[in-house]
Amino acid sequence: MKNLGKAISSVMVITLICRALALVSNQFYISYFGASDTQLNIYSYAVSVPNIIFNSLGTAISTVVIPIFAALMAEKKKGEADKFASNVLTIFGSIILGLIAIGMCLAPILPKFTDFNSGANYDFTVKALMIIMPVMLFYGISYVFQGILQSLGSFSIVAAVSLPSSLIIIAYVALFADKYGVTGLLWATFLGLFMQAAILIPPAIKKGFKFTLGFDLKNPHIRQAFSLIGPVLLGSGAFQINMFYNVTLIANFENTVTLLTFVQNLVLNTVLAVVYSVTAVLYPKMTTELAEGNREGYKNTLTGGINSFVFLFLPATVGMVLVRNPLLNLISGYGKMTAQDIDTAGIILALYSCAFVSIALKELLDRAFFAGKDTKIPAVCGFITIITNVIFSQIAIRFIGAYGVPLSYTLSSFSACGFLLVKMRGKIGTYGKESVKNLAVSVISASLMGVAVWLTNNMMPSLGGIIGRVIALGVPVMAGVIVYGICSIVFRNPVAMSVIGKLKRR
Repeated sequence: MKNLGKAISSVMVITLICRALALVSNQFYISYFGASDTQLNIYSYAVSVPNIIFNSLGTAISTVVIPIFAALMAEKKKGEADKFASNVLTIFGSIILGLIAIGMCLAPILPKFTDFNSGANYDFTVKALMIIMPVMLFYGISYVFQGILQSLGSFSIVAAVSLPSSLIIIAYVALFADKYGVTGLLWATFLGLFMQAAILIPPAIKKGFKFTLGFDLKNPHIRQAFSLIGPVLLGSGAFQINMFYNVTLIANFENTVTLLTFVQNLVLNTVLAVVYSVTAVLYPKMTTELAEGNREGYKNTLTGGINSFVFLFLPATVGMVLVRNPLLNLISGYGKMTAQDIDTAGIILALYSCAFVSIALKELLDRAFFAGKDTKIPAVCGFITIITNVIFSQIAIRFIGAYGVPLSYTLSSFSACGFLLVKMRGKIGTYGKESVKNLAVSVISASLMGVAVWLTNNMMPSLGGIIGRVIALGVPVMAGVIVYGICSIVFRNPVAMSVIGKLKRR
């Protein structure tokens, strides 16, 4: 348990640092070229095409690889595990090469559906797509090796996978952007994504993985992988489909698209960075426990994850709702961002924040089902998420306009989480007995914390400048952290007491 907590902590820190660095790299090239630069907009469009394909497909591949590979390793069948992973690399690599060929054939056609459909802009868009399409191979290799390394217990290098790409882009903008422009940025992105895959190979070899060229479609483990990947793809793609639908829907409301996407990138991706840091460690552990027949260990790991997410994200929801405007003022209240923009973004932020706990628990429960090689229930859950989001949004926008979009996403997230909790109980029986107490204590503690934050926030004087904005946010946040920590100890929250117990033993 000590090693598990240490692994989660290190992965979380590394992931958050890498996410922050990725944000810095984006700001580097946007600040240099300007958000209105046509070629930069073409660059953003071109880069998004392979990214959209592999955000869901890549997740499905790594999700399928981990339980099969980990189960074989747990059964002391290292040779079969290596052969399976090698087959995955060869077979999916061949499929991806086919997708790249199709993508490059479509490169002259895709721009015709955009604003870049004529003249020099069209020519540059075709060029950009031709340059960037092959990175799908790097995405594929990266996701497979992430699955292998997580199964072998290497989490830190996987968490740092985006580091080379961010550093290369920052270096390019600082040193060469004035000479090679956006075309050079495309090639820098290409190199960065290549390095993103390449850095995972040496650690896997060091861990003992041996690649052997093979294309055995009759391999029983490959057949199993193909039978699992479809439902996993549907389940993992639900989030992206919902995000795309939300952005499309909100485009019907004036001056809200940018604010919605800004809040999604700022908050949801940050929350998912924390969630994925934890599940990256817990998922292989649950997979191994089930492969070894340790059903109680699996239940305990799942319960621990549920308790930790409730303990962490419930107060985060309360805090985010109460300090949303000071937070947005500190981060983005500059230049042409008006007070009305801050207020609108703040309401969107508050509505999305209410889904923190349900988003986290859904991701954890998805992985818990995947660990048991059950992909049907998460697939059904993905379908439920999409359908409920569409239904809720069509109803909500009639009453509250654009704010119905984030509200509907939150409601659909609760529906999906509730469905998975019920199905998990039916699958493994009673679990999470401590979770009820943990939830009750967390609700009480978060409520008292909310009162402290609200009072502190209202008593803060109006301060100008960047220092004033930091103080306006920092003081209420600090008050909330202190009150929540004290309440958690006084009410003996199971997660808090576990942390204190570990500190005492040290």
